[in-house]
Amino acid sequence: MDLEHAALQVGRGIIPPPLREYGASEVRSVTRAFNHMAAGVKQLADDRTLLMAGVSHDLRTPLTRIRLATEMMGEQDGLSRGVDQQRY
Repeated sequence: MDLEHAALQVGRGIIPPPLREYGASEVRSVTRAFNHMAAGVKQLADDRTLLMAGVSHDLRTPLTRIRLATEMMGEQDGLSRGVDQQRY
């Protein structure tokens, strides 16, 4: 895979495997920098995915606890319905 094709892939959100560093020293240097950049982009995307999963879980957990507590208390004063409405 050439550097141009790999750069286009990164632009589309597809991180290619590291490119082989060969050719003139300038080309090797640019390829090395590209590989480093692509690895950084992949790490950022992975971190973002992990963060979003954690945030999603953290947001759901308190609401679930509140909903279960209100269900255990019964339908007193419509609390369960109010919590369910807040979920959506």
